[in-house]
Amino acid sequence: TPQDISVSISGMVIQRDNDSFILDDSSGHILVRGTPPSDFVRVLGDVVPYEDGVFIRAEIIQDFTTIDKGLLATMKKLLLS
Repeated sequence: TPQDISVSISGMVIQRDNDSFILDDSSGHILVRGTPPSDFVRVLGDVVPYEDGVFIRAEIIQDFTTIDKGLLATMKKLLLS
């Protein structure tokens, strides 16, 4: 729908459930519907409202374990400034 918000977020998986997980991107935590392939991932998906706030319905979950975390942090800072 036109109100759908798509996001791309990367971070550490801090809790897993059967079909969802909690992702920490260093600015906060969010519930993601999907199954992570590793403990450090990038999620591309849609933000969906529910009774306790919002969650991300993952379309793609990428394994980011081999990504240079320092370089990723530097890039995020540059893009946000």
